[in-house]
Amino acid sequence: MDILASLLVTVVGGVACHYIIKWLDSNGNDN
Repeated sequence: MDILASLLVTVVGGVACHYIIKWLDSNGNDN
């Protein structure tokens, strides 16, 4: 169960980072 939880956190964190960087990138390009 712990391995599954840590894997989920890693995946969610990676996806979140990817979208945050993408969002910041598009915001910077708009201005």
